[in-house]
Formats: sequence, C-alpha cells, structure tokens
Amino acid sequence: MKTLSATYKGERVVELFEEIDLPKDIVVLVVIPGQEDEEEADIDEMEWLRAAAANPAFDFLKEPEEDISLADERPFCDQG
Repeated sequence: MKTLSATYKGERVVELFEEIDLPKDIVVLVVIPGQEDEEEADIDEMEWLRAAAANPAFDFLKEPEEDISLADERPFCDQG
C-alpha cells in the first residue's frame, strides 16, 4: 500500500502533492488533522459499524457463497 499526501480542494477534488499513475479503482482514507480534543475525535462503535456496513469494500460478503450458518458445521482445520 502506498501512502500519499494531498489537499482537498472542495467539490470532490483532491490534489496530490506528487504525480503518480493511479489504477481505475482506488481506496481513499481521509485523515483530518488538528482534532486536539481526544473526546471529540472518538467515533462511537455504532458509527464505525454503520460506515463498515455501507462500505463497498465489503460487498463481496453479500454473495450467497459467503452466507454461512450453523447448518454448515464443518470443522476448521488449519493446514498451515
């Protein structure tokens, strides 16, 4: 994973500090500096869960083959 610095210019425009070739699909993590009050910076667990549930990175979990239940009771056997 490569880390880059950038500036948000508004209107969904991000300006990178260096020029690189980006793939068509990328994941962007936004870190907002300057939140001095730790209590303000904390996000409660439900907010994290809502964000994760809405994140398209986890869409593969909606596939039928990813749906498991107790009826699938197969023992886990680590071959490592």
